Amino acid sequence: MKKKWLFTILFVCLFLLTNLSFISSVEFNSTQIDNAYTCLNSEIIEKGCQDLSMQEKVFSFLATGKCKLELLDEKANSGCFSNSGCNVQNTAMAMWALNEKSVSVEDSKNWLITQKGAPTNMEWLLQIDTADASTCSIIYEINSNPVTTNVDFNEDKTIGNLQTNNCLRVSQGGYWLDIDSNCYGSDFEISCDQDFTSSLIFKNSGDSAGTLHVLSGANGASADGKTIESVNSDCFEVSGVCNYEASLWSVLALESIGEDISSYMPYLIVMAEDETNDRFLPEAFLYFITQNNEYQYSLLNKQIFNKYWQEISTNNKFYDTALALYPFRYDDIVEKQNTINWLLEEGVQDEDGCWDNKNIKSNAFLLYSVWPRATTGSVDPEPVSTCETAGYSCEGRESCWNGGGRIIDSYTCSGAGYFCCEVGLSESCSEKQGEICDSNQRCVNGVEDATANDLLYSGEVCCVWGSCEDIDDDNGENTGANTCESSNSGVCRYSCETGEEETAYYSCSSSQVCCQEISDPKGTNIWVWILIILIILIVLGIIYKDKLRELMFRMKSGKKDSTGPNGPRRGPPRMVHQLRGPLPRRPMPPRQIPSSAKRGKGELDDVLGKLREMGK
Repeated sequence: MKKKWLFTILFVCLFLLTNLSFISSVEFNSTQIDNAYTCLNSEIIEKGCQDLSMQEKVFSFLATGKCKLELLDEKANSGCFSNSGCNVQNTAMAMWALNEKSVSVEDSKNWLITQKGAPTNMEWLLQIDTADASTCSIIYEINSNPVTTNVDFNEDKTIGNLQTNNCLRVSQGGYWLDIDSNCYGSDFEISCDQDFTSSLIFKNSGDSAGTLHVLSGANGASADGKTIESVNSDCFEVSGVCNYEASLWSVLALESIGEDISSYMPYLIVMAEDETNDRFLPEAFLYFITQNNEYQYSLLNKQIFNKYWQEISTNNKFYDTALALYPFRYDDIVEKQNTINWLLEEGVQDEDGCWDNKNIKSNAFLLYSVWPRATTGSVDPEPVSTCETAGYSCEGRESCWNGGGRIIDSYTCSGAGYFCCEVGLSESCSEKQGEICDSNQRCVNGVEDATANDLLYSGEVCCVWGSCEDIDDDNGENTGANTCESSNSGVCRYSCETGEEETAYYSCSSSQVCCQEISDPKGTNIWVWILIILIILIVLGIIYKDKLRELMFRMKSGKKDSTGPNGPRRGPPRMVHQLRGPLPRRPMPPRQIPSSAKRGKGELDDVLGKLREMGK
């Protein structure tokens, strides 16, 4: 009893120590973050906002709310930013930060858009796809004059013939039409004598083996119908040349205020493949803007030692880490937690709470990306999220729309480019004017929708504007057929009778269910118990094999009575088996054979006489 209480007390103490350790760890981490904010605020105050660089003001304003007036003093009358002349990247970063704090940036946006240009290192291809051989006509304009050219497609989708023209030529491989750069911006009106689809493909012109990217939104038309394709590709220029880093920040700023950025995306996507642009960590921008999992995977795989990001050795690893984690401000992922653990390690974070030798830019960006807080201008602002408090979620604009949500303007999120998103309640399949198809059916002449709120089983889809048909298996037999009765596995009924149970392993051709007889559990249980008993007996036999061997020996030899002077003796005591050599066999005492009664001599003579007669 004492041992039982001792173990109970030890278990309770261990449980309390574990929880106290966890609580202490959380409180310690919170103290370290508070110290980081305090240290950053102290550095800003000590140096003075007026003496900070343009980007230091941007990130100080984002993280703490300080330096707003000094940041606005950097703006020129045209709306651009920088005290040393208009700068595209600085203007974009200022727009991004000011919009986060609900400061109007309309004039800056107007100036920024005037800095866009056309990329010269991109190649555009026109793709026309038909099921059979066909002839298509393409109409476009040159110097306001309409031009019509015809192109023939073979059954294998290669181009058989193309009329001579100034804008289009057969690309290498013969599947697409290469668009001349002088014709970018022109509308191409396409019509074919077969049903067809058209789309645009883009790639880096300097890389012959580069990846081909298909512009989202392919257009389709029936025979003799029309589609229109147009090449619209923009970048942001510095000194008359496309600048990739400036373009990344400019597109991020425009996206954060809700501007259409579709014309800039091809340039950002293609040039992300250029190794010279790796130092800008383009995956962080592209994942935040597009929510494409490919960019997320690439970005997270760049984490070094499960601790931080640093694209090239000359980059600041604290700044790169802040940029890499910016798209995950509201996410809880393993890579982010690994970074947090590293940042709070002794020797990484200084005793005063700062990192990176009190670098204001990297410290402010880290706190803004990893531990964002609402900026009230106080030394240690409190974390607030009015959107999440109201029960909504903070998402990127594209992510919200793609998930079927809508933007709630009356609530704000702590983070530039994040919007308060309300995901609407999904409709039932019937409300969508659809029909529910189960896993053994397919949607024919309709659109499969998996968002209906009355899809209860795995594999079900809502077939909108179409009908559900049973899927044919490899043998041409209908998988929706009566597998219940055809396999003699049961009987199809509308409801199972007494002594039967419904099974989902077999199907019936109608709305009936497959019913099987309920097996008698008693017989099964008896055999289970017999098996258990046999196993136990076998185990006991193995353990006590020596005793069983001796018992069997005694049973075979039987009991032997010996009478001595002291009367009957007990059997010999049980021998203790030891590892000894063979013992010499003890000679058995001579047995006294009881003498039989002697026969008379006459009787003996008679017997001998009979034997002699038999021998004759």
